[in-house]
Amino acid sequence: MEYFDRNASEHFRSRIITEYFDRNVLKHLRSRIITEYFDRNASEYLRSRIITEYFNRNTSEHLRSRIITEYFNRNVSKHLRSRIITEYFDRNVSKHLRSRIITEYFDRNASEHLRSRIITEYFDRNASEHLRSRIIMEYFDRNVSKHLRSRIIMEYFDRNVSKHLRSRIITEYFDRNASEHLRSRIISEYFNRNASEHLRSCIILEYFDRKIT
Repeated sequence: MEYFDRNASEHFRSRIITEYFDRNVLKHLRSRIITEYFDRNASEYLRSRIITEYFNRNTSEHLRSRIITEYFNRNVSKHLRSRIITEYFDRNVSKHLRSRIITEYFDRNASEHLRSRIITEYFDRNASEHLRSRIIMEYFDRNVSKHLRSRIIMEYFDRNVSKHLRSRIITEYFDRNASEHLRSRIISEYFNRNASEHLRSCIILEYFDRKIT
């Protein structure tokens, strides 16, 4: 609390973050620090300050990738992952920060295993309906480049997504909270731009053969 809330300058805060994750901190200590920040004695205001520090100000690309890997791949419990996802998209994150986080996950240094873990977390486990609709709107309507949209589509349908997850995604897109403008954008993406023949056949089979309501 002393470090981040009271009398630490921005330069001092960036030095502390760099010391924790880049230099001489053991894996066990890193996991303890992450758990302390988000699960125990950090107020909502402090959590938002820490998230903003990590992704917006003075953290290098190497440090951002290290933090992402720590959160989702190593020693973070399921409860903590759901808390982090909720913090990022539902509470006090600005539009600019959300787009930065999405770009970090899918375009830069996230391995295939990490991408599949993130997708599974969003749609299968502890994401509420409101959060799912917010994520879908972020991906396709606001600040996502064409290259990123095609990467997300390929991830969902071609690689490591189970049948149950595919049906859940299709139902979300077309039946619940997608506006007419969003539906037309998704249809154009799937069939006109960067979807391979194998992907198109997969989508057709989902729509017409499995009776998804």
